[in-house]
Amino acid sequence: MFIVIVDIDFKKELESDFRTWFYESNQILSKFKGLISRKLVDSKKGKQCIVVEHQNKETFDKMYQSEEYIRLRSEAESRFQVKTVVPRVYNLV
Repeated sequence: MFIVIVDIDFKKELESDFRTWFYESNQILSKFKGLISRKLVDSKKGKQCIVVEHQNKETFDKMYQSEEYIRLRSEAESRFQVKTVVPRVYNLV
């Protein structure tokens, strides 16, 4: 299993709308082969991150390079001013 964890920051006043958008974006991305889960996680310090589980790096790369993903990422950046930190990637052993 291939796991990606991305710390994110977005406009806090739009958090409810962002959570709705995130759920809807999961519906779009769920069609990609290999996607196991994509979750929005809150830390105790009030920070959020996205945890993505894929079968392997290849299936993740296909989703990540797709038109749908690129469009959704652009929408998140413009609509919610989402900023991401360099993702941390792991292979589950």
